[in-house]
Amino acid sequence: MKASLQWLRELAQLDTDPTVEEVSQALTGLGLEVEAVQAVGRIDPKVVVVEVQSIEPHPSDPKLGLVRVVTGQDSVTLVSRVPQQLSVGDQLVWAPPGAHIQDVDASKPQVVQTREFSGVPSPGMLCSESMLGLTESTELWRLNGGHPGGDKHNPNPVHGTPIQEAARTQDHILEIGLTPNRPDALGHVGIARELCIRFNTPFQIPHYDSQSLEAFAKTEKGIPVRLRAPDACPRYWAATLEGVAVGPSSSPVRRRLHSLGVRPISNVVDATNLVWLQWGLPVHAFDADKVQGEICVRYATEGETLATLDDQVRILESQDLLIADSHSPIALAGVMGGKASEVTASTTRVILEAAYFTPQGIRRTSKRLGLHTEASHRFERGVDPLGPHHAVSAGLQWITRLAGGELQAATFAQAETQAEPTSIQVSIPRAFERMGKPLDRNTMEQVLRALGCTIENPIAGETPSAGDVWHVRPPSWRPDLRRQEDVVEEWMRVVGYDHFQGVLPAPMPAVSLPAHDAQPGKLGQTTPRTFGFARRVRTAMVSLGFHEAISYAFVADSALTRARVPTNAVTLQNPLSEERSVLRTSLLPGLLESAQRGLRHQRVRVDLFEWGTVFHTRDASADNPLPVERVHLAFLMVGDRGDWFRQGSPVDFFDGKGVVESLLQRTIPSFDLRTLQWALPTTDGRIPWFHPNQSARISDAHGNTLGSCGTIHPEVAAEHDLPSAIYGELEIEGILRLEQGCGPPTLEPLPRFPSTSRDVAVLIKKSVTLEELRCSISQINIPWKRTVRLFDVYEGDQIEQGYRSIALRITYQNPDQTLAEQDVDQAHGRLMEHLKNALGVRFR
Repeated sequence: MKASLQWLRELAQLDTDPTVEEVSQALTGLGLEVEAVQAVGRIDPKVVVVEVQSIEPHPSDPKLGLVRVVTGQDSVTLVSRVPQQLSVGDQLVWAPPGAHIQDVDASKPQVVQTREFSGVPSPGMLCSESMLGLTESTELWRLNGGHPGGDKHNPNPVHGTPIQEAARTQDHILEIGLTPNRPDALGHVGIARELCIRFNTPFQIPHYDSQSLEAFAKTEKGIPVRLRAPDACPRYWAATLEGVAVGPSSSPVRRRLHSLGVRPISNVVDATNLVWLQWGLPVHAFDADKVQGEICVRYATEGETLATLDDQVRILESQDLLIADSHSPIALAGVMGGKASEVTASTTRVILEAAYFTPQGIRRTSKRLGLHTEASHRFERGVDPLGPHHAVSAGLQWITRLAGGELQAATFAQAETQAEPTSIQVSIPRAFERMGKPLDRNTMEQVLRALGCTIENPIAGETPSAGDVWHVRPPSWRPDLRRQEDVVEEWMRVVGYDHFQGVLPAPMPAVSLPAHDAQPGKLGQTTPRTFGFARRVRTAMVSLGFHEAISYAFVADSALTRARVPTNAVTLQNPLSEERSVLRTSLLPGLLESAQRGLRHQRVRVDLFEWGTVFHTRDASADNPLPVERVHLAFLMVGDRGDWFRQGSPVDFFDGKGVVESLLQRTIPSFDLRTLQWALPTTDGRIPWFHPNQSARISDAHGNTLGSCGTIHPEVAAEHDLPSAIYGELEIEGILRLEQGCGPPTLEPLPRFPSTSRDVAVLIKKSVTLEELRCSISQINIPWKRTVRLFDVYEGDQIEQGYRSIALRITYQNPDQTLAEQDVDQAHGRLMEHLKNALGVRFR
């Protein structure tokens, strides 16, 4: 939303004259964030108003003329290309030599110089609005009220006055970022009302001659109006003006529209644009001579067509709302007018309409046709239901001021039932609890009345009591005020959030995890336990060198196919685009896209992880038809290892395996990594997005699935322009269940007595794995045995075929006393005898 500071000051009528910085801070503090400020209309003070004193022909060029102008104390003679369009007494704008001017299409300002035209010097130049960067008009700027482009309502300035001062061209345009729940701020009146609240000044609604409009409406002499779709249009005004002279608007109007990003067209159309800029409620003007019979607000018939103002023929559906006359449609209600009833230069009779259209229908039509206009933008968010009266009154005043004409008739149509703003019941104790501190009664009442709310049961006393309940009725222009929390937010917003101390809500109790097959994905994401686990996971992944990625849950169906992940995706009924048409079934597509983007920006190594939700459809015969939601953690590694001793070596499966084990070790310290199962998928159970021989399914000791890890299939990597990549995806539900089964970590005191160790070298069959050797050692009950560490493996000619030599260091320690040598020897002997009998090892 663009807002003119000059216009806001006129509407707000503040007791003080705040600077642009003060206004920006005030609006931002009220939630209307000012994102940018642009200074417009700044003109070199050397550029001044001059008055034409005489006009003579050029001595050698009949197409030129010599125009003598009074510049203040002096006069100069200028060469003009349009002398026949000028008259003595015209007030023009002159840029003398040395002045800086900048055309609207130029990137840099230029310095005015003295130039010769057919041998006659011309000191400086007469300027148009375009030369000064004000509008796109290339005609000479004439300030006289009686000339086209002049403003008859402004007195003629004294010649020699700087044009910036004479025409009040300087302004500031505020770029305001509005949230969708504030449609009242889509017009200058709504923003000015907010400024009055901040600067503690009563807001005065702009005065218009609404009595004449109401008087004409009571005579029932206006054009007949029928509301055949009262659910979509419960209120409609139509006023008829005669004697309108269509032409260019005055210079101040053109400048204001241009600075706000609206192209000036004609005085009648410009007047309608000024209304929605001022009130935030669109109005539309029809050529009355092109409207036949009555005006009817109705739904379109299936397949009906309408040529809109953008020269496009729209094929309509039965849910599209139309403004029609007795023969054909004349406008697409709330979106765009029709070409057939357009106001043109020959128009002398105008029908001005203003209406309230319900947001749902306008939004549906605008989105279906891909036709987003300033009108639809406002109607979709909800305009003031009582606003059409103000809008049509303002429109009549603007048209008569800019284009002349006289009001001849008016019609007001209203549905029998009208939805008025409902009263909101506000519990004062609950409100104070939400705010974190009480407010005094005067402040609370002043805020509500400044917002336009009415209190149906005002309470006496300085401070409301604990049992007080107020009934607050919001104004018609605030459709976002619907419940108690909205009123509380208004109190805090207007008083200022910095006046309230932040209070953390009481923590919710942790909940137990559901059964594995009961409501998958419902992990109690709002419990402190899950929050804490998520923080530990993110911290662990960052400490492992990964960067967190956040990708869209909405993806294209083709993205799932390219990544070879499951395609049983949930299809969105109302997608934002084809690229966001289904819900993701895996985190892989988003990470592949992010890695691809990183490599394109010359990253040689990309390590990403994401904590997010994946979605799958259910069987149609299932009792619960809702999609399955599961929270997953995924990581992707692309590029070389980067180690100084392994430069040029790409990451492989074991790098991914190390990430999984390190993550589990850091997040679940009590978990025994030796119980983790890594199973190569069978031929029938291969994972499509992984290399068939470089991937594994991960499960715990009980066979519960935890996730998968492996090398991305070469074809998938090539499809995304990636080198070899390692990907892992873990199910958070399984990890949380694993953590719950392990219990909290335990700590042991530091040993008080020394340890001793024994080294042993044994010959063992190659078919016996190290894990089997460790398990065998753990089976014998020796309480003093602390650790078993492998420190050497040897295979060679000196070793018997089918065997290998391994060296182990076994550490013994008694926490209660120092071990005697004979006790260690006895325990070590028992261990060696066990290995000989269990695995057939031979000692060297």
